[in-house]
Amino acid sequence: MMKRLQPYIRAVPSILLFNLIISAILFGTTTALKALFNLLIWSTGRVAVSTGDMAFLFTTPQGWLIILIGLLTLMVYVTLEINTMVLFSQNLLHGVKRPMLTAIKEAIRSFHKMLKPRGLIMVLYIALIFPLIGVSLSISITSNLYIPHFIQSVIDDNIFFSTGYTLLMIVLFVVFVMHIFALHGLLSPEVADKEAMKLSRRLVRKNLGSFLLQNLLFMVVYFAIAALIIALTSFVPYIVIDGLGKMGYISGELLNGFGILFAGIILIEMGVTALLFAPLYIMKLTMLFEQYRTGEAKTYTLKSPRGIIWFAIVAALCIGVVALLSFTVGVSFDDLMPHDRSTGIIAHRAGGFEAPENTVAALKYSIEKNVVGGEIDIQRTKDGYYVVNHDADFERVAGDSRIPSEMTLEEVKQLKVEGKEPVATLEEMLDASKGHLTLYVELKGETADRQMADDAVRIIKEKGMEKEAVIISLKYDLIDYIEKNYNEMLTAYLCFASFGDTAMLNCDYLGIEEESATDTVIESIHKQGKKIMVWTPNAADDQRTFLKTDADAIITDNITQAEKEREQLDKRDAYERTLDRIFDIVRR
Repeated sequence: MMKRLQPYIRAVPSILLFNLIISAILFGTTTALKALFNLLIWSTGRVAVSTGDMAFLFTTPQGWLIILIGLLTLMVYVTLEINTMVLFSQNLLHGVKRPMLTAIKEAIRSFHKMLKPRGLIMVLYIALIFPLIGVSLSISITSNLYIPHFIQSVIDDNIFFSTGYTLLMIVLFVVFVMHIFALHGLLSPEVADKEAMKLSRRLVRKNLGSFLLQNLLFMVVYFAIAALIIALTSFVPYIVIDGLGKMGYISGELLNGFGILFAGIILIEMGVTALLFAPLYIMKLTMLFEQYRTGEAKTYTLKSPRGIIWFAIVAALCIGVVALLSFTVGVSFDDLMPHDRSTGIIAHRAGGFEAPENTVAALKYSIEKNVVGGEIDIQRTKDGYYVVNHDADFERVAGDSRIPSEMTLEEVKQLKVEGKEPVATLEEMLDASKGHLTLYVELKGETADRQMADDAVRIIKEKGMEKEAVIISLKYDLIDYIEKNYNEMLTAYLCFASFGDTAMLNCDYLGIEEESATDTVIESIHKQGKKIMVWTPNAADDQRTFLKTDADAIITDNITQAEKEREQLDKRDAYERTLDRIFDIVRR
């Protein structure tokens, strides 16, 4: 076993140094390209491009230029991150002098191959498909690519959509497996470019049993070793220390220090585990590629590098620094990481899953739950009234396939949501919320236009609720219109993807989809004097994550669960709070 693990263990210092250098190169490249993107956006008078303004990319010269530069950026990333990693692993295994420098030079020389049709296919697949199928070998610039949760929930709730989606993911994953050696072939001087993908398919088919077994063994051994190291160096020692603290042998401040120390060690170990996985896995693939091509399993013996000693020294210094900071911070831990958070809870569709959605009854239920706000969706009827409904029609909630714009208010009022509650009007929802919570009014559906914006403002003003209602929309042009014409009104723009200076968009609130709501984004929005809502974290873990952030509110369907998560957060000790924070950083 140790003989098989030897190449991986001895490669660790070189791989960590490789990651450091490549990350620095990619950071510089990303920063420069981000500045260029922003200049192109600003040249059109915009501050950002978001999901409500994507037509800009296809209707302006700047937009087409951004698309072209984006494509070139993906090629650069594949070249510098993935290609270099493949070549670096080959150089390590074959004892090439200066393996890192040689790999970078060879990767740059291979860039022209990425411009060819097969290279372009690989780039797009690696950049856009890998993240969607959950493959960890995704390049940095698109590692946060995802299907927004509100779209995923629609897929999950429909048997045909969910079945089709599952089948598509299986097909994409099979395609990934069949072409897993394509880059190795493309970068090999012995393989013609046009044969790289064919070669990969042939090698996988011929050695499928061995390939699957070797992959499974690698995953099991890698994560088992990582888990064992973390358990022995962090979890087990803390259990002992915590027991001594409960017995009164260790003071509270010292226990806080130990808690932060062991949580910090876990952070270092998880970081190293994450950094090493992709390079070591590519090293494994490189071994298999050469074995399957030649038909011989070669034994690799890397020279014992002095880097092992330096790695041990650096690791000891890191732990020493963490220990010093831990016991320093432990004394004033509660001041530096307070229990209390001001993140509020907003009931999605007035009552979430816990009451008939978008009804007065749902709003009253939420008021009893002491939430800070309720979110509703308004649409215009045929005779010009505004009723509350989320979907395009009333089929799901009331069994009527007609859409609001085809019906009069009198006809709508004959419907019953979930067979119980009447469909509400905007005025009724405002009356129910007044003096109790903030009402977030989303301009929804095909009738969401400037007339709806004008009418919503008028109705809210007639109720004297300018400070108790927020007009929200996925359409940025409507929010911008309200801000320019009714500056006294509160507005919120909902988006699930954007680039540029999003915090500078013309609104009072920004509603950010879960995956985009990082601490950096939250901080940048607050710096512009705006508030931020995160929508729609329904899972307990997701609610817990965002209730610990500086977000002003979360919009959720599970409001009772969210309140229970908030209560649990107040019961954590220093170790749990620090560990929670670490897991949040890693997960997001």
